[in-house]
Amino acid sequence: ALDHCINEGTINSDTSGYRYSCGGLIGFLCYSHHSTITITNCKNTGNLKGGATGGLIGTCWSSVNATIENSTNSGFAVGRSYTGGLIGMISIDSIEILHCNNTGIINSSSLSGGFIGLASSSRTKSNISITFIDSHNTGSVKGGGDGVGGFVGDLRDSNITTMINCSNTGDIYTCLLYTSPSPRDISG
Repeated sequence: ALDHCINEGTINSDTSGYRYSCGGLIGFLCYSHHSTITITNCKNTGNLKGGATGGLIGTCWSSVNATIENSTNSGFAVGRSYTGGLIGMISIDSIEILHCNNTGIINSSSLSGGFIGLASSSRTKSNISITFIDSHNTGSVKGGGDGVGGFVGDLRDSNITTMINCSNTGDIYTCLLYTSPSPRDISG
């Protein structure tokens, strides 16, 4: 479990693919124990650039459940592939995002979401259950055309999706060409 963790620094990693993950708190998380991943009261204010990039977690592959609660991203996240305000890419049985906010700008050449770039089921289940409660995105989301959304860029294998008291007021942009921001855009 992570509780009251903060990243305020700029993080740059290789951008040649999703396996080069960049996260404000965790770059790559692979967890196979039958328990719950819990992130509570955490925040990222730093600017991030990587392959799969998320304000809190770059990539999470797991056969368990995750809960992210009372956590925020206000940093600028730039990814080569999957990019989200909280998580770049997640493959899991179920995830709950409770009372979370993204105000940061999200920019990717592929899948981009205000909270999650790509969400799919784990190898142990045929679908993913995803829940958003009282969560809000105000940051603009830009992507390369494959999948761009205020909450999730691409939601695969989902039979159960719940959203209660949630909103997106951030601008959504999709384009065919990806332009990497200048160093000034991600460092200042």
